[in-house]
Amino acid sequence: MHSPPPGFDVLASTAVPRWPRSRTGPGGWPGVQYHPEVVHTPSGQVVLEQFLYRTAGITPAWTMVNIVSDGVRDIRATVGGGAAICGLSGGVEFGVAAALVQRAIGDRLTCVFVDHGLLRKGEAEQVERDFVAATGRGAGGRRAQKRFLDALSGVSDPEGKRKIIGREVHPGLRASRP
Repeated sequence: MHSPPPGFDVLASTAVPRWPRSRTGPGGWPGVQYHPEVVHTPSGQVVLEQFLYRTAGITPAWTMVNIVSDGVRDIRATVGGGAAICGLSGGVEFGVAAALVQRAIGDRLTCVFVDHGLLRKGEAEQVERDFVAATGRGAGGRRAQKRFLDALSGVSDPEGKRKIIGREVHPGLRASRP
C-alpha cells in the first residue's frame, strides 16, 4: 500500500515503508504499519514502547513469568478434566500455544500437524523439531501436499486460493459453498 487508509493522517514515516506510523483524526485510533516486533527490525523495541506507552497510553503490567503462569491457570480452568486438540502450522504462535497447553494439561493434549505443501523449504521439519523440543512429545502428522497443491493448481486469484484452502481444511464447507 502506498498511502494510508482513508481518514488516517501520517505522523511519521521512513523510506520503506512510506508510512509506518499513523493516527486517524482527533481522539482516533493510533496505528503502526510494519513489523517492529521482529528482532531484525532496527529499533523495533523502542518503536513498540513509544507507541504503547506514549501514543496508546498503555502501561506495562506483565512479565514473561506471569503471562505463562496466568495462561496455564486459564487453560486448566477452561479444559478442566477434559482433553484438547491443537492444529499446528508453520507459525511460531501455534507452537507456543501448543507448548503452553501441553504444560497446562500434559498428555491430555493431542497435537496434529498437517503439511499442506505451502510452507517454506524445511519449515515442516522445523515445526516438528521445535514442537518435540518444546514439549518432549511428537505431533501426529499428515503429509497432504498433493491434495492442497492439486486443489490450487491453475488458480492465481488470492481470494480464490483462500477459499480453496478453507474448503480443504474444512471439507464440510464444500456442501454449502460452490
